[in-house]
Amino acid sequence: MASVSARDHLPILDGLRGLAALVVVISHCANAQLLPAILGQGFGQMGVGLFYGLSGLLMGRLYLARAFNRTEITDYAWRRGARVLPLYYAALAVGVILLFGFDLSPYHLQDIQDVLWAAGLLQGTGVLWSIPAEIQFYVVFLGLWWAAQRRLLLWAIVGLLLLQGLVATAIYSLHGMKYTYSLAFWMHLFLAGTLLGQISTRPWFDAVQDRLRRRKEPLLVLGTVVLLLAGVLAPPGVRNAIGVPNTYPFADPLSVGYPLALLVAGLFGAGVMHVFAAPIWRWLGKVSFSVYLVHMPVLLAVVTIPGTAALAPALQVVLVFAITFAISACTQSWIEVKAQRAILKLEPRNRPRVPQRSSTY
Repeated sequence: MASVSARDHLPILDGLRGLAALVVVISHCANAQLLPAILGQGFGQMGVGLFYGLSGLLMGRLYLARAFNRTEITDYAWRRGARVLPLYYAALAVGVILLFGFDLSPYHLQDIQDVLWAAGLLQGTGVLWSIPAEIQFYVVFLGLWWAAQRRLLLWAIVGLLLLQGLVATAIYSLHGMKYTYSLAFWMHLFLAGTLLGQISTRPWFDAVQDRLRRRKEPLLVLGTVVLLLAGVLAPPGVRNAIGVPNTYPFADPLSVGYPLALLVAGLFGAGVMHVFAAPIWRWLGKVSFSVYLVHMPVLLAVVTIPGTAALAPALQVVLVFAITFAISACTQSWIEVKAQRAILKLEPRNRPRVPQRSSTY
């Protein structure tokens, strides 16, 4: 398999990450009755699904072609942890302070057990739920990486899908919806993304991608325009309103299929998907993780502080987005980037070596 270099960065995928964050914020504003209710009701989970597909794709693209050895595994673990954990634990700390200091819970933490489960990366509450599931998939990915080196990736994915089905069925039959915000119910999105990432390392991929980008064939342009316009019907609330049946987002064909369709179209750069490579979308992608974790405390503040709670819903939405983006720009720079750099300096192979004194014997 061909390795992926820095020049192979795909800016469209950055834009899609920004879209995923935007969907989550819109959905939560709708659930807070600041936007039409049809934009809530599980729409945000479609955004999380897109996040998960992107995560699997990028890990597959970056790592599956690398050697599976101790050095690469150690580098993988350090980089994944440094990317996600600092801001996650910062958000959790804010949630704990608000819960026990002010009896507020933007992350739906209820007691010390919720805090310990989230801190232990077992299960999170509120928007924190998706991070433990992601970290758990990082562990599963090691098995996929090992399988890919032995040309067994497809078999490994099929086996994991079967195992996921059995585990999810057992959990649901015993506990209902209580534990559906977990990897057992969302792993298929990671796996689909990982498979796409592996495809993107194939020798023929670049040629196909270049052809699709350079030749704006009418059918591809029309197809991707239709795909983007179909997003109007994607929210579960919209489908409920027009009588289209749907089920839980993790199992609903459209709630799962639509984000993956965007991912495929974006990966190949087909049709009009290049719009997501625009600077504004790429910036949103850059701060998307911060936006995801920051927006709920901001939303809670806007709807509860007397000065802003009395504003018209439209103005409250503007405030939520403006404050969220401003804070996210800061947390992305001051926490995500700086913490990541500091942590990676601690990685054994990045530590400066102490010169050995020559022997005087």
